[in-house]
Amino acid sequence: MRNVELLYNVTSNKYFCFVVSNFSYLSFLCFYYNYNFYNLEILFWEIILISLIFFVINTLLYFFLYKLLKDYQKVFLVLILISTFFIQAFSLLKILLFIVFVLLMILILKKFVKKRLSYLVGILSFILIMFFTYNFLFSIYNVSFMMIKSKSFDNSISVKVSENTESPNIYYIHCDGMMGISAMNKYFNYDDTYLTDYFNKNNYYYNENVNLVIGQKTQMALVALYNPYYYDNFFKKYLKELEQSFIGGKKPSFVVDYYELEDKRLNNELFNALSKKGYTVSAISELDQYTSFYSDYFYDYNKYGYYFYFYVNERDQTTYLYDKNDSNYTKFKLHINREHFDNFLNGTIFSNVLDNVKFLNYSIIDNTDVDLSKYSYISNTDYWIARSILKDLDYNYKIDSNPKFTFVNFKLNHFPLYFDDSGNLLDEEEIKDLDNYLGNYIYSTYLLVDILNFIKDMDKDAIIIVQGDHGINTINNKVIMDTLDTDIFGVQEIRNSVINAVYVPEKYRNGDEKYLGNPLNISRYIVNNFVGDNYKYIN
Repeated sequence: MRNVELLYNVTSNKYFCFVVSNFSYLSFLCFYYNYNFYNLEILFWEIILISLIFFVINTLLYFFLYKLLKDYQKVFLVLILISTFFIQAFSLLKILLFIVFVLLMILILKKFVKKRLSYLVGILSFILIMFFTYNFLFSIYNVSFMMIKSKSFDNSISVKVSENTESPNIYYIHCDGMMGISAMNKYFNYDDTYLTDYFNKNNYYYNENVNLVIGQKTQMALVALYNPYYYDNFFKKYLKELEQSFIGGKKPSFVVDYYELEDKRLNNELFNALSKKGYTVSAISELDQYTSFYSDYFYDYNKYGYYFYFYVNERDQTTYLYDKNDSNYTKFKLHINREHFDNFLNGTIFSNVLDNVKFLNYSIIDNTDVDLSKYSYISNTDYWIARSILKDLDYNYKIDSNPKFTFVNFKLNHFPLYFDDSGNLLDEEEIKDLDNYLGNYIYSTYLLVDILNFIKDMDKDAIIIVQGDHGINTINNKVIMDTLDTDIFGVQEIRNSVINAVYVPEKYRNGDEKYLGNPLNISRYIVNNFVGDNYKYIN
């Protein structure tokens, strides 16, 4: 009986219940930070800020529930339930079900004898304390590692500009998560004659078998692709160590923090070189932490976040245009970091809490006068972003008389998947199923060719680049191995395989096109031939 009394005295203590109840969400946040540490998806300051938010909420609920239940053990149990809900609530239905469940739990707990709850509270408390202690200490280790081992590199270079070079318009189609042609044949048994026939007929240079070892993440890939000097002199060592860790080796000996990568993407070598040559640099994408650039014009076709399943048909005509003249670099970075933090909260009840925090001005483009009937796949698709891309391309082409470099984010191949090979919407259970990648890939090639044809019809002498950043990168290794019957080295190839194709009009060709099969040479080719001779090619 003495042990029972002692257990009851501990687990019913108001300070004990309050402190340990906070461990529920803190453990999850620390775990989430540790899990994403090398991927640079979340930052430590975000963990601190969201922890403070949860702490305030938890404190208010603690006093409110005690007034209702008059028992600290019962308050503890309800708070654990609530903290789990805060982290994992995804829909209004789940919120309503949770409220009903909590009310039922409160009614049941009112009838429990206090000392019987001591065992349940004691077991849960032990689990939470152990889980929190491990993850908290591991977080401290990672933060210390970041502070000691983080490295940066100044890639500011003096760009040589030649006035004698041509200045064709250039379109860079960023195919996020789109595997290469050879890998699709090898792992999905799909012979992509639709794309290869198109590339051959239209005189594209293309490489069917490209494995791009640049971190398997968009924010790392774009930094490597658009910063040749930075890549050659610093970044490739980090990416090599990161790739070695993927197949069971040790973790990288140093890290490159989020803000370094953010700066190298927003303010990259390629865009700066083109600007010095007099190009108007534009991006048609999402204003987020992955594919944003500090460009002359930024067309945000997805201002209100990810295109969830039930949003696919909405906002068909609207794009939000950000003009560099209406902002500065600091404000732009603040806006991106606000988007980054908001994205971190995605999936909790705090989703989009910062939508009304505004750092940048924008104008709304309702560009409805573009005839898309000729492009049958796009004009009939439920993928409204494809139509927005064509209208934004048309608008940007007419915006001024300068030569133009235009980045286009085409992310239909990235998980979650939305379509089968006929363009029919998948249901909510199918959009994360690897078996549906092939059908979604096939349909995306139809829309991609429509985009390429639209550019060619609009701007016949333009250079067109079709380039992926990574292959399949959000699916568990074991799922890939089991579904596609491969080993860890096959998974590595599937994650690194990317599409690669470049169209260069005959009048601009000079022999350097032989280097374009390596995606890391594309920026070098653009700068060397249309700005000035600045980079060595990678053989």
